[in-house]
Amino acid sequence: MTQASVGFHCPECLKRQGQRVINARDLGQQSRPPLTSLLIGISVVLFVLQMATGGGRSINSELTANFLLFGPFVQLGEFWLILTSGFLHNDPIHLGFNMFLLWMIGKGVEQQLGRIQFALLYFSSLFAASAFVLAFNFEAPTLGASGAVLGMFGGVAGLMLMRGRSLKEVPGYQLILLNLFLPLVIPGISFWGHLGGVVGGFITGALLALLSDKARMSPPTTYAVVALVMIGWFGVAAVIGLSGGLV
Repeated sequence: MTQASVGFHCPECLKRQGQRVINARDLGQQSRPPLTSLLIGISVVLFVLQMATGGGRSINSELTANFLLFGPFVQLGEFWLILTSGFLHNDPIHLGFNMFLLWMIGKGVEQQLGRIQFALLYFSSLFAASAFVLAFNFEAPTLGASGAVLGMFGGVAGLMLMRGRSLKEVPGYQLILLNLFLPLVIPGISFWGHLGGVVGGFITGALLALLSDKARMSPPTTYAVVALVMIGWFGVAAVIGLSGGLV
């Protein structure tokens, strides 16, 4: 028997499976999840452009005005706002807090689920957040990645619940509760954006677990089904936008 990090391995098992040596370079690559880093990079670059074109204030930027989520603009057919609003931010604190949360939860989710499932979870959450804002706060200009970021926590909660785990075991579940509570006491924070992101992420995470664990679907089939759900959230947001909201 050969001693391993956990227990012992028999020689036959080692011959069949082979051994992999993880060096410092591998560990460095594992600590830098590419998709999470890319999402953060896009938001940072766009914020710099917002500041540069707004005289030092992102809210005054033409870039902000043209690409934040605003119901009447979506009603006119500007459906890209459902996506672009999730990459714009109001000020350095807004940007820094969202990117800190994205890095904190995103790198772990991406490493555990892989890039495809991570992307499906992130953008499903983003589109769901936009759908909720358009449905219940149609005329409120909204921007920020918080809906999509909180969807990461919601997605982990959905995965764990479907696998028989307690929601209290979800890393940072207190942050979900805090971010749902904050808009009720601090003006200017989108309650519906936060709630929509969590709901969209939770449904997506639960669906990923259901299809892969319970239904035993192959990864490509699972990805295809969840991609349809993601597109469905975008479609729901577009239809609600065209109709002028629900309330």
